[in-house]
Amino acid sequence: MFQDEHHCSVSFKNKMVTAAMVTQHFEATIKDHPKMKLREIQRRCPSEIHVNVTIDCCYRAKKIVKEKMAGNHKEEFGSLWDYAHELKSKMLGSIKKWLFKGWLLPKRAWKMGMGTQLSVTIKSLQRWTRPFLGTTCKSDIVDNNLCEAFNSSIVEARFKSIIRMLEDIRTKMMTRIVQKKKLCNGWKQNYGPFVKAKFDANKKVCVEWQLIWNGENGCELRKGSYQYTGPKSKDIASPDEYLHEYYHIDTYKKVDSFPMQPINGPHDWEKTSIELVLPPIERKMPRRPKKNRRMAKDEQKKLKPGHLSRKGLLMACT
Repeated sequence: MFQDEHHCSVSFKNKMVTAAMVTQHFEATIKDHPKMKLREIQRRCPSEIHVNVTIDCCYRAKKIVKEKMAGNHKEEFGSLWDYAHELKSKMLGSIKKWLFKGWLLPKRAWKMGMGTQLSVTIKSLQRWTRPFLGTTCKSDIVDNNLCEAFNSSIVEARFKSIIRMLEDIRTKMMTRIVQKKKLCNGWKQNYGPFVKAKFDANKKVCVEWQLIWNGENGCELRKGSYQYTGPKSKDIASPDEYLHEYYHIDTYKKVDSFPMQPINGPHDWEKTSIELVLPPIERKMPRRPKKNRRMAKDEQKKLKPGHLSRKGLLMACT
C-alpha cells in the first residue's frame, strides 16, 4: 500500500548514488575550481545532495570531470582562431586603442627612465634610479604593483581551459571599465581621493617653506639651509593649479574611454580556414608535487606549541 506521508528519520545512506550522480551535481564547481580537494567534495555532499559518499566515489567523480575537461581543452584550442576572429570583428576600435596603450605608452615610459628590471643591468643610474628621475616623469612610482594586482585578480581564471580563461579575463576587464567610470563620476575635486590625500599631505609640508617673490617672474624658496629658485606667476591663486593634468579627472576618463564590446557565443562564431591550434603536451612531473611554499634562508621555521628550536644550541660530549 502506497503511503504519501512518511514519518521515518532521514537516512544519508543510499547505494544508488553513483559517481555519475556526484559528477552531475559538482561538475560546474569542479570546472571552476580544478584543485578542489576530495574531502571538500565529500563534506559538501550531505548538505547539498543529502547523502554520504565515500572518498573513492568522490575520486571517480572528479576523474570524470577532468576527462571531460581534457576533451574540451583540445576542442577549445581548435577554436582559438574562430575566437580571435570574433574579437577582431566586434572590438576593432578597442583593440587598436589597447595596442596603443600596451605598446606606445610603455615605449614612452622607457624613454622617460621608467625602465623594467631588465634595464637595470643595461641603463645607467640616471635612467632607472628614482633620485635621478627628471621632471618629465610625473609619478614617483618605480615598481610593478599594477602587474601584481592584475595577476592576483586572474589566479582562478588561470586554472581553467584556454577560452574559458580568456573569457573570464575579458569580462573582468569589461566590468572594471564600467566600475572605474562610475567611480570618477563621484569625485568632488578635479582629481581622485588618493591623489587628494597625498596632495594635501604635501601642502602641509609646504607650509614650512618661505616664498620670496622678486616682483616679476622669479622667486626663492627657503626652508632652513635649503634654498631654490624658480618661476613665479602672481595669477595662480590656488595650489591645485600646480597639479599636473595627468592626475585630472579628464585624463582618468580617457584611460577608460574604450569599452570592451560584447561578443557572441561559440555557436555564432565564424569558422576560419586557418590550421587548428594543438594543445601543449601534458607532462606529468615525477614524484609528488610540492604543496608547501619555499621558505627564505633567514625565515624561522614554525614550531609546534610547547616545542623549542635546537638552533644555536651547543652540543657537548659527555
